Amino acid sequence: MRTLTVTATAPGAGATTLAALAYDLARRLPQGPPRLHAPHDDDLHHRLCAPPAQVVDPGTVVWDAGTLPPGALAATLQASSLLALVTPDTPLGHADALEHVDAVDARARQRLVVVTVDLYRTRRRSRPDLPTTHLHIPHDKAFTRPGPLPHDLDTYAHHTRTAIQRWAAVVTTALYA
Repeated sequence: MRTLTVTATAPGAGATTLAALAYDLARRLPQGPPRLHAPHDDDLHHRLCAPPAQVVDPGTVVWDAGTLPPGALAATLQASSLLALVTPDTPLGHADALEHVDAVDARARQRLVVVTVDLYRTRRRSRPDLPTTHLHIPHDKAFTRPGPLPHDLDTYAHHTRTAIQRWAAVVTTALYA
Protein backbone atom coordinates (compact mmCIF):
# COMPACT_ATOMS: atom_id res chain seq x y z
CA MET A 1 0.00 0.00 0.00
CA ARG A 2 1.26 3.48 -0.92
CA THR A 3 0.31 6.20 1.57
CA LEU A 4 0.80 9.94 1.35
CA THR A 5 0.41 11.33 4.85
CA VAL A 6 -0.17 15.06 5.24
CA THR A 7 0.29 16.49 8.71
CA ALA A 8 0.91 19.92 10.19
CA THR A 9 3.01 21.52 12.88
CA ALA A 10 0.01 23.59 14.02
CA PRO A 11 -3.73 23.81 13.40
CA GLY A 12 -4.65 26.00 10.44
CA ALA A 13 -1.31 25.51 8.66
CA GLY A 14 -3.00 24.01 5.60
CA ALA A 15 -2.67 20.23 5.98
CA THR A 16 -6.33 19.53 5.18
CA THR A 17 -6.22 21.85 2.17
CA LEU A 18 -3.08 20.14 0.83
CA ALA A 19 -4.56 16.68 1.47
CA ALA A 20 -7.68 17.69 -0.49
CA LEU A 21 -5.50 19.13 -3.26
CA ALA A 22 -3.45 15.90 -3.34
CA TYR A 23 -6.63 13.85 -3.74
CA ASP A 24 -8.01 16.17 -6.43
CA LEU A 25 -4.72 16.02 -8.35
CA ALA A 26 -4.48 12.21 -8.03
CA ARG A 27 -8.05 11.67 -9.23
CA ARG A 28 -7.02 13.23 -12.57
CA LEU A 29 -4.44 10.47 -13.15
CA PRO A 30 -5.24 7.31 -15.12
CA GLN A 31 -4.72 5.12 -12.03
CA GLY A 32 -7.80 6.64 -10.44
CA PRO A 33 -8.22 8.41 -7.14
CA PRO A 34 -6.73 7.12 -3.91
CA ARG A 35 -8.72 6.29 -0.82
CA LEU A 36 -9.13 9.11 1.70
CA HIS A 37 -8.53 8.89 5.42
CA ALA A 38 -8.85 11.71 7.93
CA PRO A 39 -9.64 12.08 11.63
CA HIS A 40 -12.42 14.48 10.64
CA ASP A 41 -13.66 13.33 7.23
CA ASP A 42 -16.15 16.19 7.04
CA ASP A 43 -13.35 18.77 7.12
CA LEU A 44 -11.48 17.03 4.33
CA HIS A 45 -14.56 16.33 2.20
CA HIS A 46 -15.58 20.00 2.58
CA ARG A 47 -12.35 21.05 0.77
CA LEU A 48 -12.60 18.58 -2.15
CA CYS A 49 -13.47 20.12 -5.51
CA ALA A 50 -15.82 17.17 -6.18
CA PRO A 51 -17.38 14.50 -3.94
CA PRO A 52 -15.12 11.51 -3.20
CA ALA A 53 -15.14 8.94 -5.97
CA GLN A 54 -17.09 5.72 -5.49
CA VAL A 55 -14.38 3.65 -7.20
CA VAL A 56 -10.86 4.19 -5.90
CA ASP A 57 -7.42 2.68 -6.29
CA PRO A 58 -7.37 0.36 -3.23
CA GLY A 59 -3.57 0.37 -3.13
CA THR A 60 -3.22 4.11 -2.48
CA VAL A 61 -4.28 6.38 0.38
CA VAL A 62 -4.14 10.10 1.08
CA TRP A 63 -4.20 10.48 4.85
CA ASP A 64 -4.91 13.84 6.45
CA ALA A 65 -3.31 13.18 9.83
CA GLY A 66 -4.10 16.60 11.27
CA THR A 67 -1.63 18.14 13.68
CA LEU A 68 0.97 15.82 15.19
CA PRO A 69 3.51 16.51 17.94
CA PRO A 70 7.18 16.03 17.02
CA GLY A 71 7.41 12.75 18.91
CA ALA A 72 4.64 11.16 16.84
CA LEU A 73 6.22 12.00 13.50
CA ALA A 74 8.66 9.07 13.38
CA ALA A 75 5.95 6.46 14.01
CA THR A 76 3.62 8.08 11.48
CA LEU A 77 6.42 8.18 8.92
CA GLN A 78 6.94 4.41 9.33
CA ALA A 79 3.38 3.84 8.09
CA SER A 80 3.78 6.23 5.13
CA SER A 81 5.37 6.06 1.71
CA LEU A 82 5.90 9.79 2.04
CA LEU A 83 5.00 12.30 4.72
CA ALA A 84 4.35 15.97 3.98
CA LEU A 85 4.86 18.17 7.03
CA VAL A 86 2.97 21.44 6.51
CA THR A 87 4.03 24.53 8.43
CA PRO A 88 3.47 28.27 8.15
CA ASP A 89 6.21 30.13 6.29
CA THR A 90 7.22 32.13 9.35
CA PRO A 91 10.24 31.97 11.66
CA LEU A 92 8.12 30.11 14.25
CA GLY A 93 6.82 27.73 11.57
CA HIS A 94 10.38 27.02 10.44
CA ALA A 95 11.44 26.36 14.05
CA ASP A 96 8.47 24.02 14.56
CA ALA A 97 9.33 22.16 11.36
CA LEU A 98 12.96 21.78 12.44
CA GLU A 99 11.83 20.39 15.81
CA HIS A 100 9.67 17.83 13.98
CA VAL A 101 12.40 16.92 11.48
CA ASP A 102 14.97 16.52 14.28
CA ALA A 103 12.70 13.87 15.84
CA VAL A 104 13.17 11.66 12.76
CA ASP A 105 16.34 9.73 11.94
CA ALA A 106 18.36 10.75 8.89
CA ARG A 107 17.38 7.70 6.84
CA ALA A 108 13.65 8.26 7.32
CA ARG A 109 14.01 11.91 6.27
CA GLN A 110 14.31 10.68 2.68
CA ARG A 111 10.53 10.11 2.82
CA LEU A 112 9.76 13.48 4.39
CA VAL A 113 9.00 16.74 2.61
CA VAL A 114 8.43 20.00 4.47
CA VAL A 115 5.81 22.23 2.87
CA THR A 116 5.90 25.87 3.94
CA VAL A 117 2.69 27.77 3.31
CA ASP A 118 2.46 31.54 3.08
CA LEU A 119 -0.65 32.07 5.18
CA TYR A 120 -0.20 35.79 5.68
CA ARG A 121 0.58 37.12 2.18
CA THR A 122 4.14 38.01 3.03
CA ARG A 123 6.20 39.16 0.09
CA ARG A 124 9.43 38.27 1.81
CA ARG A 125 10.19 34.57 1.86
CA SER A 126 13.06 32.91 3.61
CA ARG A 127 14.17 29.38 2.91
CA PRO A 128 14.16 27.33 6.08
CA ASP A 129 17.41 25.60 6.92
CA LEU A 130 16.11 22.05 7.03
CA PRO A 131 17.88 18.75 6.37
CA THR A 132 15.07 17.50 4.10
CA THR A 133 13.22 18.26 0.89
CA HIS A 134 11.32 21.57 0.94
CA LEU A 135 8.37 22.86 -1.08
CA HIS A 136 6.81 26.31 -0.79
CA ILE A 137 3.15 27.15 -1.42
CA PRO A 138 2.58 30.90 -1.93
CA HIS A 139 -0.40 32.79 -0.61
CA ASP A 140 -3.40 32.55 -2.94
CA LYS A 141 -6.95 33.81 -2.45
CA ALA A 142 -8.27 30.54 -3.89
CA PHE A 143 -6.93 28.71 -0.81
CA THR A 144 -8.45 31.19 1.64
CA ARG A 145 -12.03 30.82 0.42
CA PRO A 146 -14.15 28.45 2.49
CA GLY A 147 -15.52 25.33 0.86
CA PRO A 148 -14.25 23.31 -2.08
CA LEU A 149 -10.97 24.10 -3.76
CA PRO A 150 -11.24 25.26 -7.38
CA HIS A 151 -11.08 22.39 -9.87
CA ASP A 152 -9.76 24.63 -12.64
CA LEU A 153 -6.07 25.19 -11.97
CA ASP A 154 -6.22 28.43 -13.98
CA THR A 155 -8.14 29.87 -11.03
CA TYR A 156 -4.86 30.04 -9.11
CA ALA A 157 -2.18 32.68 -9.59
CA HIS A 158 0.80 31.79 -11.78
CA HIS A 159 3.23 31.20 -8.87
CA THR A 160 0.64 29.03 -7.14
CA ARG A 161 0.10 26.93 -10.29
CA THR A 162 3.87 26.34 -10.41
CA ALA A 163 3.83 25.25 -6.76
CA ILE A 164 0.80 23.02 -7.42
CA GLN A 165 2.72 21.34 -10.26
CA ARG A 166 5.56 20.64 -7.80
CA TRP A 167 3.03 19.33 -5.26
CA ALA A 168 1.50 17.12 -8.00
CA ALA A 169 4.95 15.60 -8.61
CA VAL A 170 5.27 14.86 -4.88
CA VAL A 171 1.80 13.28 -4.86
CA THR A 172 2.51 11.16 -7.94
CA THR A 173 5.82 9.96 -6.54
CA ALA A 174 4.31 9.14 -3.15
CA LEU A 175 1.34 7.22 -4.51
CA TYR A 176 2.49 5.70 -7.77
CA ALA A 177 6.32 5.47 -7.92
